Amino acid sequence: MKKIKSIISVILCAAVCCGALAANAAAKSSGSVRSIKLKSKATVTIPSSKKTLTKAYKVTVKTRGKASKGFTAKSSKPSVADVKVSKGYIKVTAKKAGKAKITVTTKGKNSKGKKLSKKMIITVKKASTSVSEPASEPASEPNSEPASEPATEPASEPSSEPASEPNEEKDIKTMIKEKMESLKFCGVVRVTKNDELLFEVANGTISDDSDALITVDSQFAIGSVSKQFTAAAVMLLKEDGKLSVDDKIDKWFPDYKYAGTITVKNLLTMRSGIPDYANEYESLDEYYSRYNYSDSATEEENRKATRDWIFSRDLTFAPDTKTVYSNSNYFLLAEIVEKTSGISFTRFVKEKIFAPLNMNDTDTGSELVDRSRLVTPITGKYPAEIYTKGVAFGDGGIVSTAADMDKWMTSLRRHTLLSEESINEMTTDYSQGSGIKYGYGFMFDSKETWNHEGSIDSYLTYELIAPKKGYNVFVSTNRDDYNIFKQLSVFVKNNTY
Repeated sequence: MKKIKSIISVILCAAVCCGALAANAAAKSSGSVRSIKLKSKATVTIPSSKKTLTKAYKVTVKTRGKASKGFTAKSSKPSVADVKVSKGYIKVTAKKAGKAKITVTTKGKNSKGKKLSKKMIITVKKASTSVSEPASEPASEPNSEPASEPATEPASEPSSEPASEPNEEKDIKTMIKEKMESLKFCGVVRVTKNDELLFEVANGTISDDSDALITVDSQFAIGSVSKQFTAAAVMLLKEDGKLSVDDKIDKWFPDYKYAGTITVKNLLTMRSGIPDYANEYESLDEYYSRYNYSDSATEEENRKATRDWIFSRDLTFAPDTKTVYSNSNYFLLAEIVEKTSGISFTRFVKEKIFAPLNMNDTDTGSELVDRSRLVTPITGKYPAEIYTKGVAFGDGGIVSTAADMDKWMTSLRRHTLLSEESINEMTTDYSQGSGIKYGYGFMFDSKETWNHEGSIDSYLTYELIAPKKGYNVFVSTNRDDYNIFKQLSVFVKNNTY
């Protein structure tokens, strides 16, 4: 009997051991969090010239298997130091003097089924005199308080991650610059908040064949972002009582068969049904041969080629029933500005918009006399649209700098050029749920932001305005790689606004 009991004991012990091993194997196969690393404390000094200061801190989560490396972050005092999560970092925005505890917690669990946490004490100070850059933090400091979970667990397998993480703390400017370099992005990025420059970064050369560097003062063709200036020109004429957005366009184009059914507002909001002259082609060869654009032709000859094509086409839908993007709308709006004001479109925007806002480095591309600061368009065998008179017109013909575009965005937030009523009208979504969200030269990611992208020749531009929070964001390049451009634009937006 004793022998039988002994055998049963051995069997039960083996079963328990096997169960534990199986559970451990299951945990490994599904994955678990091994450790989380974050510096224990930091001091942020807000310069007297700034209201807030944002700094980024590296968070390293080590895992085995398929466990999530994601994490959440929470501040004990958001009024002192708020925190947001960015991929691989936390962004801490220091707001006023005091201390706050930042708690970072893994989304995944360890082999014991628990999430790991790390705490960092942020001390915020306000400089008594102007400080251009906050003092750099020490590379590492002793932990000021114990973590609620063990910092690390014994590793049963080697980690592919490095033992230490250099550059744990980076300011936003450094992060943007490194992202530009890693993407090989050639262009400029500028971000301001409430008229205060947060950062301005330039990277790359003006062309593949030149060693000349792009600078923060370089000029770029902003493509369809130009539509905002055309819309503003229309609104200035409206404020002067010279036109109404409800006017039918047969007032200016009596020979156009659909003019009696289309209003100025339909053109502004992309709800006219007029097909897009700039996109209805299979190749650039077809585009240039269709209109026979020429550097030797007059501006009116090149514009007539575009106008004749627009007026020869049927509408793609009944006016005011859909919202479909078409450059033709803003080509015609620029002509309406000329016919109503009695002066050229270029002269109108120079005198009524650029000059009052001190946008001294902004012009239409075809009128730009000094091109020494204009980053080179990469166009191959085709003539640059931005240079050819009458081609890039009210729909995409403006050349500007990051600083000048910041002046423009600020004027929209502060209503310094146009009335608040006009700005509200321009930044309303008229899509009615059909097609893109569009106002008068503006698109909308949300109710909190106004934005637009631009593309012409090899230039790509992104502009974003967050009026309530005071942000202006500008990104521009002369390299026609939309994937790289979009990656950087999203990165800049996510790490600033």
